[in-house]
Formats: sequence, structure tokens, C-alpha cells
Amino acid sequence: ACNYKLLLCNHAYIQCLLKLISRFAYPLNEHSGYFLLGYYLSVNRPEKLKVRHYWALYIIIACTGALIGRLDALAAGVPKAVLYNNMGILSCLEALCVYLAVTGSKLSPKPKMAKALAVISRCTLFIYLFHMFTIEHLDIWFGLNTLSIPPLFSIPLISALTFIICLPLGYLLGKIPFVNKWLV
Repeated sequence: ACNYKLLLCNHAYIQCLLKLISRFAYPLNEHSGYFLLGYYLSVNRPEKLKVRHYWALYIIIACTGALIGRLDALAAGVPKAVLYNNMGILSCLEALCVYLAVTGSKLSPKPKMAKALAVISRCTLFIYLFHMFTIEHLDIWFGLNTLSIPPLFSIPLISALTFIICLPLGYLLGKIPFVNKWLV
């Protein structure tokens, strides 16, 4: 069993450490920085780790972040999402692990899957541009956010709903010549 009294005594220290980690920001993790970092990693790919190692590292980072966040919320007595934000270090490290694992995969999809992936690929810019609007409006219209239900369920649900909403919109907008040229 976890000694919650010890954790509560160190709450001020934990808060200071979490604020430092959650305010992690450098030019490469904002907006186009991920694009530049992705390009750099595609040209200078680290060869030491295998794809399964990136997935394992992703799971370790995600579980560690969830555990620290859970302990922080217990110590504070309120639900919190201090470690996970758009520009946080954990989000950056997780994105790097997923990118390196996916780009390092040697799997070749079957023809039907390749066609579906091509459609999704053509819509990714729109999905990227529209996803925050969708997430914000899921919260405004339905009260659905990462703290409305346990994050274990809310994050996959919000991700799936965002994808389900954005993909058809991106596909339809891609059929409009002017919009296709500039947005999709």
C-alpha cells in the first residue's frame, strides 16, 4: 500500500516538480516544431532501437505519467491533468516514440488497407487543423473532456470521436476544388 501521508507531506515539493515538468517548452515542440523534428528524424533516424522498443518506451512513459498524475491528484484531493498538455514533455516524448515506431515499421498493408490509409493520409492536414475545434466543442456541447469521466476511458473516447468527426469532414471538403488546394 502507498503511504499517502508521506505523499501529502511532500505535496509542495511534488507541485514544484510537476510545474517545472508541465511548463516544459522549447521551440521544437510548438506547432511546426513537430513537423521539423519529424523531418529531422526521418533523415537522421536513430538505428539503435527496434520498433518494439519504441512501443515499450511509449507504454513506460504513458504509465509513469498517469501514475504521477494520479498521485498528484490524490495528494491535492481534486482531479488534475498537470502533466498532460499540448506542449508538455510527456506528450512530446510519446509523440516521438509513436512516430519512430510507425516510421520504422516494415509492415506493408494489404491493397484495401493501403487505399484506406491513403484516404486518411490525404485528410491528415485537415484533421490536424480541425481537431482542437472538435475537442473544444465536444466539451462545450456535451461536457465531454478528459476529466468528465476517468481518463482511461475519456481519452480514447475523445480521440475516436474527434477522428470520426474530422475524417469525413476532411474527405468531403477535399472534394471542393478550392478548399482541396488550400486546406485538405
